[in-house]
Amino acid sequence: MLLASSDLRAVSAARRRAPGYTLLVGQALTTVLALAAVLALSTLAISRARTLYDDLRYGRPRVSHLDGFLGHGEARGVPSHLMALNLHRKIVLVEFPGGDTAKPKVLEGPYLFGAQSDQTPVGMQLRDMDRDGALDVVLDIDDEWLIYLNKDGGLRLPTDAEQQRIRQLNEPEGAANGTR
Repeated sequence: MLLASSDLRAVSAARRRAPGYTLLVGQALTTVLALAAVLALSTLAISRARTLYDDLRYGRPRVSHLDGFLGHGEARGVPSHLMALNLHRKIVLVEFPGGDTAKPKVLEGPYLFGAQSDQTPVGMQLRDMDRDGALDVVLDIDDEWLIYLNKDGGLRLPTDAEQQRIRQLNEPEGAANGTR
């Protein structure tokens, strides 16, 4: 005696359609994960390439050199030699007045914080930041400037008043009145 009947073909047809949908979702998920992996690996590769470039350019510890006439013991016509380095996250500026290696002047700068900041390169340039006619030393550390003013026969950090004056002298045209 038969109490109930069902169409077995309808159930099996529904089951056949489900794997296709599941397969599509699985392929989409695999594609997204593959793209995420490619992005992560390319980011890692770019980071390693940048570190290698900085190793070749600045060495370890990160060091940059510059020669310039600062007016410090340059009577023989030999420029002063400047060396800026990131020594275990401590920024150090060494000046050899007139190229004389027997009389170095060492100026300590800030301590750097952050992941791998011991590998941050220190750029250096000579500019007259306070417009007094003497070249000042500008260190570029991770897109921030550290200025050593050339005053009284040596280099030193600016006072608060001097920092304000330097900002006013070096701000872009129109920045004072809010238009850039």
